[in-house]
Amino acid sequence: MKTGERKYSINEQTIKKAMEKTRGYITARQANYLGVSGGYLKQMANKGVIEKVGRGIYMDSLEYPDGFHILNMQCPKIIFSHLTALSFYEMSEIDPYDAWDITIPYGYHDDRLRGHSLHCVKKDIFELGLTSAKTIYGNWVRAYNPERCICDIIKNQKKIDFEYVKYSVREYLSRKDKNLSNLVKYSQILGIEMKVMSYINLVRI
Repeated sequence: MKTGERKYSINEQTIKKAMEKTRGYITARQANYLGVSGGYLKQMANKGVIEKVGRGIYMDSLEYPDGFHILNMQCPKIIFSHLTALSFYEMSEIDPYDAWDITIPYGYHDDRLRGHSLHCVKKDIFELGLTSAKTIYGNWVRAYNPERCICDIIKNQKKIDFEYVKYSVREYLSRKDKNLSNLVKYSQILGIEMKVMSYINLVRI
């Protein structure tokens, strides 16, 4: 061991190794599964080895905190949507640090979501277009695919700047991996097929 290099205990080595597989994050439940108590995680946090970033959620102190990932770990049922999800696909002009667009099913409530732009939907369409997307920090979170996001921003066009909607639709149409069949299918399910087609025709002009 080099002079000044810190020697980790067996438990600390276990946690560090586990964090390497999750890009620097671990929950008290995951640690407990590995035979390390929540109390020991607190000791590691007090030593500065890891940092507590949420209830029962810890991060390697050398990593930069990913707010999207942390919130999704705290509230695993939420889905990032609209312009926020589109920013993960580089299809949005909004500042990703602004209030985030989050979709939740009717009846769901969590105080940790205060300050964000919440969209409540019926449970039968809540998981329509659900996938996983990488945040700007490289972590995977629950998010809608581009087709569902395009439908959502067109459906909510009165609440979103027209230029933002137009930009995202234009970016979507330029993508090689776009799925127009799914776009049409989602628009029909959401009852906005004519609106979606109008936007597509407008942007193509």
